[in-house]
Amino acid sequence: VDPGYDPSGVVVAQLDLPSTRYPSAADRRRALEEILRRLDDDPAVAGAGFVTSVPQHGLNDFSFGLSVAAAPVDSTGNRPWAGYRGVSPGYADAMGIEVLQGRIPGRQDWSETPPDDLHVSGVAVNEDFVRRFLPSGTPPLGALLDLGGMMGTTTVPIIGVVRDVKYGSPTDPDGPEIYLPITGNFFTVFLAAKARGDSRSLPARMKAAVQGVDPLVPMEDVFFQERLLASATAEARTTLALMAGLALVALVLVAVGVYGVVAHGVARRGR
Repeated sequence: VDPGYDPSGVVVAQLDLPSTRYPSAADRRRALEEILRRLDDDPAVAGAGFVTSVPQHGLNDFSFGLSVAAAPVDSTGNRPWAGYRGVSPGYADAMGIEVLQGRIPGRQDWSETPPDDLHVSGVAVNEDFVRRFLPSGTPPLGALLDLGGMMGTTTVPIIGVVRDVKYGSPTDPDGPEIYLPITGNFFTVFLAAKARGDSRSLPARMKAAVQGVDPLVPMEDVFFQERLLASATAEARTTLALMAGLALVALVLVAVGVYGVVAHGVARRGR
C-alpha cells in the first residue's frame, strides 16, 4: 500500500508548549520558528517541519465543515467536511510528501493583528479534495474556500495541491484534507525531521534543537515514522486476514448447510 509519503529516515517527536510558559500564539510561533532554524542549520538534517497530526498516529486528527465557491453547499444546506492539519513549509520536505501544484502555506500566509487575532490567507489541499469538491476542469489554484470564520478567516484561496496521504490506517480510502499554516495556535504539535544519511543520531539532534530554545520543553513520544507505518500496515493486514478467514468459515458453513438440505431431500425421495 502506498501511504503517499516517504517515511525512510524520518523521526517524529511530540512537543507540548504549555500556556503557562507560552501564553500567546505569538510566543509559541517564535519558539517553533527558532527550533526549525536550528535544525535547518544542522548539516545532518535534510529537512524539518511542524505538523499538528502525523500519519498513523491519530492525535489531533481534526475535521470541519466548509464550502467551496466553485461548488456551493447542496439544497439541504449541508457543508462538506474535510480533515485539516496545521503545517510549516518544511513538513512536506521532511515527510516526503509531493507538492503537485503551488506550495505549502507558510509564514506569509497568515497575519496576527492583534497578536492572538489570526487571519489565514492561503491553504493547500490534497488530490481527493480537488476530485470531490471542485467541478471537473476547474483550476484548483485560486479557488476560494469558505472556512466559516475558522482562525479568523472566512474566504481563503487554495495556493497548493499535494498528494493524497494515508493519515489513518494504510488501507483506508483517501479523504479530503486541508493544510493550514501552523500559526502557533496549537499547544501540542509534532516535529518531523528527515536525516541526511544515518537517522540514529537524529533524535539527539532534535532534542538539542528543542532544548537549545527551551530546556523545560520535553520531547515526548519520539518514534521513527518508518516503524510506525510498518506497525500500522501489519495491523491492517492482520485485520484483513481475519476478515477473510471469517468469510471463508461462513462460506464453508453455508456449503455444509446446503449439502445437508440436499442430502436430506435425496434421502426422503429414496424412501
